Amino acid sequence: MQGILRNQAREVSSAQFDHYRNLLLARAGNDQSQMVGTGFELPERPSRNAPANASKSAPTKMRARHGEHPGTINLDCAREGAASLQVQMSDGDPTGEENWGFIEEGTTHFTGIVAKNLVPGRRYFFRFRYIGSNGPGPWSVPISLICM
Repeated sequence: MQGILRNQAREVSSAQFDHYRNLLLARAGNDQSQMVGTGFELPERPSRNAPANASKSAPTKMRARHGEHPGTINLDCAREGAASLQVQMSDGDPTGEENWGFIEEGTTHFTGIVAKNLVPGRRYFFRFRYIGSNGPGPWSVPISLICM
């Protein structure tokens, strides 16, 4: 009986969250970039039969930490089966595509990257995406850290 009640509560809660997400999206004029940071982004979900490196989903396990030296930030991202990663950085408005640039050109096969020569006291934003056999996937939700 508890399982049935729990499932009913989940359905009601899920419907309410979907309704709220749709209201936010309508308010944003259907512009997905306006949804960044709300928790209601609409990422593509991988199909059950897709291989792990199909690049259908955005990374979710990311971390930014202060580096050993001033002006450095250590970035980590779980690859979760993807062949490689791309990382971009912004020190401006993270909602504008023109403000993003690659930390390293191309892709990396490593899960950890060090962003160097940064200005202490400035906030930096970072985003990641998987590169798999089907090409690049969507960008992650940006994470940020003030450089020390």
